[in-house]
Amino acid sequence: IILTRPSIGELRKAASGENASLPIIAIEPRSHFAKKLKRDLNGDDRFIILEKELDVKDGWSDFFLYPGIDDQQFRKWNLSSLHKFSDNVIECLNCFRTNTEKKAIIKNHCENPTKTIAETVRLDTIVSHFNIDRIDFLDITRCQGNQFNALLSIGEKLDIVKKGVAF
Repeated sequence: IILTRPSIGELRKAASGENASLPIIAIEPRSHFAKKLKRDLNGDDRFIILEKELDVKDGWSDFFLYPGIDDQQFRKWNLSSLHKFSDNVIECLNCFRTNTEKKAIIKNHCENPTKTIAETVRLDTIVSHFNIDRIDFLDITRCQGNQFNALLSIGEKLDIVKKGVAF
């Protein structure tokens, strides 16, 4: 099982399944979230937390953080991406349709991300490194605009993925 940016609850649920394939690999490029997952898992060797982002190349890339964004229900989104958000991101995302004042705050956050760098890794690199011959479930939905590149990065090993979700 390979999951992108999972919560601790999602990891524990994945591990509790009757036929859970181990190890469960979590891809979490945001350092503070990766450290929190490692701390919360307290050395549980069923999990591998990779502080990287999936991409078509192994290396380093610009990485954009969009802190302080929440939706109408005030859920924190903690958005981040290898790509800078487009100017019309608020109009595209239904969850951000809210009052004019709130929209202005979200728009300001989207237009002024914090730029940093993140280590990138290909899925086929992960598969080779951990000697994986089967992926029972692959979730790349939280690659924030980089899902296609994440999927491409599995290369010729796509046939080892049994189930998955990309968008």
